[in-house]
Amino acid sequence: MRKKTILEPSTNTHITTSNVEIVEKFNKMGTIVIDTKNDNMIVEHGHHNTVATETDTKRVIKITQQEYNPVLQAFQNAFD
Repeated sequence: MRKKTILEPSTNTHITTSNVEIVEKFNKMGTIVIDTKNDNMIVEHGHHNTVATETDTKRVIKITQQEYNPVLQAFQNAFD
């Protein structure tokens, strides 16, 4: 069984079991930079279905969805 890599922790966690390496993390907007190994990267989005990169993609950037909260007057991570 392949290792699960968490791409976006939330109530509907986005994961991949593809052979990848997280090479950089940025706290702002929950951004991560991922290098793929040997193949495409398949992202499992729970109820959003599944997406995949092209087979020649070597680097992927995952940015956590942000939404404006009018009560806090600020952007925050969106939770499904």
